[in-house]
Amino acid sequence: AVNILHRGATPEEKAQLVADYEAQHNNPYRAAEQLLIDEVILPSQTRQRLCAALDMLSAKRKTNPPKKHGNIPL
Repeated sequence: AVNILHRGATPEEKAQLVADYEAQHNNPYRAAEQLLIDEVILPSQTRQRLCAALDMLSAKRKTNPPKKHGNIPL
């Protein structure tokens, strides 16, 4: 996008524009600010958090509600 929007820019200017974009938009904290993700965790916590989530879900049982109405023949 920088190459298209800033055709006349020098390579140094283009590099600066790319670095500015990455610093502003290319990080998980920006997504967390906009509530696009629930939480940002450190890589060292990933295994613990994943195991805890799987343990919590291991006892979950999916039950469908009873049918109230049947399908009528068409």
